[in-house]
Amino acid sequence: MSSVALLFGILLDWQHGSLNMMLLKLGIISDPINWLNEPTSSQLSVSLILTWMWFGHSFIVVMAGVSGISKDYYEAALIDGANRWQTFTKITIPLLKPILLYIMITSLIGGLQLFDLPMLLTDGIGSPDGSLNTMVLYLYNQAFKYNNYGYAAAVAYGLFVITLIFSAFIFKGMYGKERKQPRQV
Repeated sequence: MSSVALLFGILLDWQHGSLNMMLLKLGIISDPINWLNEPTSSQLSVSLILTWMWFGHSFIVVMAGVSGISKDYYEAALIDGANRWQTFTKITIPLLKPILLYIMITSLIGGLQLFDLPMLLTDGIGSPDGSLNTMVLYLYNQAFKYNNYGYAAAVAYGLFVITLIFSAFIFKGMYGKERKQPRQV
């Protein structure tokens, strides 16, 4: 993460960054944009960096799940006259539910525990205007900058409870709608 933060810190530098230089040369912008010093653009930048970092991993996991689905299901659907949409919604998505659940839960946990990128890009203060101040960065500052260990521990427990609740909502959303079939005797 340190190398990614260093790379994007250089790319997004408002005076000499490669992105601003390219946009200026193409005539898209007339003045350099301070990407990491405006709340909206800094949040967007961090979101795009994290998407760039983790898209490949998520894609490989989903593709491994898709390749693990037996071709027999698709052949049977084709024989039964199912179209592509029906095959996708009735075969592919239900068989990928465990993998999608894994990706959603790990993405949620990773998002709630985001620390290193905002820490490295903002020198630990979450600027501009606290727009990059994540819960873990706030916890870190409370504990190690302000020596407020008890409060930081309470924030950590709160983060755990929030993660648990959101994870339960995701799990319930994916598996809660399935109705149990009555048992046939």
